[in-house]
Amino acid sequence: MILKEPNDPDGKWGASGGDIREFGRSGGRPATWNNLVRWSALVDNPDLTLAEIDVADSEVRQRHLRRIAVMNLKKRPGRATSVMKDIRSYAEQHWILLQEQLQLYRPYVTIAGGVFPILRDLMDRTERREEGSCYSYFEDETLGVCFDFYHPQQRHYKNEVLFDDLKRLIIERLGGQKYDLARNIKAL
Repeated sequence: MILKEPNDPDGKWGASGGDIREFGRSGGRPATWNNLVRWSALVDNPDLTLAEIDVADSEVRQRHLRRIAVMNLKKRPGRATSVMKDIRSYAEQHWILLQEQLQLYRPYVTIAGGVFPILRDLMDRTERREEGSCYSYFEDETLGVCFDFYHPQQRHYKNEVLFDDLKRLIIERLGGQKYDLARNIKAL
């Protein structure tokens, strides 16, 4: 999961030393971290329903958060509403370091939470879109299938809508299976 920037109105991010792992472990912002639990579970098993993922159960939460990587393109806290020009500028300025961080993860699926155009441009990839879909994606050796999707804390759509949209996207693009990156990268 690649997000925009940390939001730190109450100072918890700073108190964690800027460690997103500790921030998420201590609860983080529920609107963000509860959706990350749901989305992680869904990538692992597209047959799940929203009701089957108990984000309040600490075991379930830990199991699904432990298996994902979450990073922000911009490392310094921003405002409640992100300024995309600042995030793009930060990412361009620090692109070599961000690439090194991305190389450590090498996921088979990446959800670009509001930062897809920046990633697409910096990685010089062509976006694709399945017929009838409103979500773009690109395929890359470093990011696997990178989906253009919402930030988990967005306020326009209900969690159920996001969950169902992501489920359709995973099934359409990945066929509900673990993604065979090696096979599909050869097709690029």
